[in-house]
Amino acid sequence: MTNQLAYKILNDNTLLIYPDTPAKQKDYQELVVRSFHIANTDVKQMVAMIRGLVKAKDIYVNEKLNLFVIRDTLEAIRLVERLVAINDFPDPEVMLDIEVLELSRTRVMELGPKLPQSVTFSGVPAVGDAAVASVAKFSAISAAQSTSDGLRNFTVNNQVIIDFRKTLTVDDILANPRIRVKNREKAKILLGDKIPIFQASTTATGLVSQNVTYLDVGLKVEVEPIISFNNEVSVKVALEVSTLGASESSGTTRAFRIGTRSAETLLSSKDGETQVLAGLIRDNDRKGFAGLAGLIDLPVIGRLFTSHSFNRESTEIILLITPYVMRNITQPTKLESEFYSGTAAAAGKLPATIRKIAPKSLAIAPAGPSSASAAFSAPMLSDDTEAIPNPFAAAAQANPATPTLSLQAPATVAMDKEFTATIRLMTQNTKLESELELVYDKGMLELLDGGEKSGSRTLKLGREEPNGMTAVLRFKAVSPNPGSTNITVQSISTRNEKGESVDVDLPSPAIIEIQ
Repeated sequence: MTNQLAYKILNDNTLLIYPDTPAKQKDYQELVVRSFHIANTDVKQMVAMIRGLVKAKDIYVNEKLNLFVIRDTLEAIRLVERLVAINDFPDPEVMLDIEVLELSRTRVMELGPKLPQSVTFSGVPAVGDAAVASVAKFSAISAAQSTSDGLRNFTVNNQVIIDFRKTLTVDDILANPRIRVKNREKAKILLGDKIPIFQASTTATGLVSQNVTYLDVGLKVEVEPIISFNNEVSVKVALEVSTLGASESSGTTRAFRIGTRSAETLLSSKDGETQVLAGLIRDNDRKGFAGLAGLIDLPVIGRLFTSHSFNRESTEIILLITPYVMRNITQPTKLESEFYSGTAAAAGKLPATIRKIAPKSLAIAPAGPSSASAAFSAPMLSDDTEAIPNPFAAAAQANPATPTLSLQAPATVAMDKEFTATIRLMTQNTKLESELELVYDKGMLELLDGGEKSGSRTLKLGREEPNGMTAVLRFKAVSPNPGSTNITVQSISTRNEKGESVDVDLPSPAIIEIQ
């Protein structure tokens, strides 16, 4: 490093040392090609992150398959694997249980007498309303003797109606839609009718054409959830209730009056907690009095000749929202969220370390005439003298090729919630092929990545495998009661490019507390 030299390990006691320059790196630095399938994230966003952090040499993006292919050093590829593993998580989802209740109350009361209030004159005798009868004739001349009596054409209503009716109407409309929404995505609900509106237009040639447009009238709810780490959900709610009113016409154009009540707010609640939005009230209170002119104005007696009518209408809209978090934000463990990323010039390069060795094992031979003989006499020591370690072997051990397997999962999981378990094979040999068996309790956990839910799963890791050296599995806690369970790697079989078996220690079981 001091002399700007780079090396490549050829075997246990051979190093290839070359100048650490861009030209020599192109000749000696080995590059690896790896493809990454992105399942839950936009491939463009993932590639933009990798370009900024890893400074990758060559990247090709396939938007149709949502994958990218990278060509870089082995260290950079391993860094990209970890970055993809901690960013390609499924989006959080929430189930919104929405209840919209429209309460309508109508009270109608009619009280008092309805006296005759009009006199009708018809130009033809005995012609008028069916409920109208002739009054006493003011002339002694009979109808058979004279047909020119004009008083016979006058009629008056002869009915007196006394009202004492009271009506109460209760109209409750309940809508209970349920909708599953991803985090920070909008969802719309429309419960109502589409009212057709006809419009006629005339061209310059006199041709008349009609167009039909539809107007949405009813209940509109627009929600946008924001899910946080602590199972709290903030919901942006936009509620609009519209009713169809009277129609207005202008020439051939017809339109309607639309009564609207709307509200926008931001609600925050915990998982399973119900929030109420109420107060959208409309009250109509109408009173009417009818009677004979003059008599109705009398102070006390006027009430006896007056008919009273009361009409009160009241409507209220109540919105109840209950969020249920179906899948929360996946939180990476410390091992996944914090790791070594190399240097500014070489992304993913392992740190330079020197192992502790025996004293004087790297001592320089003394100077002088006998230096050569002393230097060559060192290997001729007796059998009980400790031999000087091979410095090349120490350099090889600084980058150990022994693979290790890690298993990471959260320590605590809420019941009926999803989480991820990450299995990673860390090695410098990219040509290793591993097959392992993962075991879990199917009565407490459910594997959501397809396949049989038998309590075990066989995984393959390797350069040619779709998962590469890292596999991320999604589980769901299905235990009806709190308890503790384990995810265990029961066995592993690893072979190198020559087909020889490689020993890999099994990781400790991941203990998960279901709360």
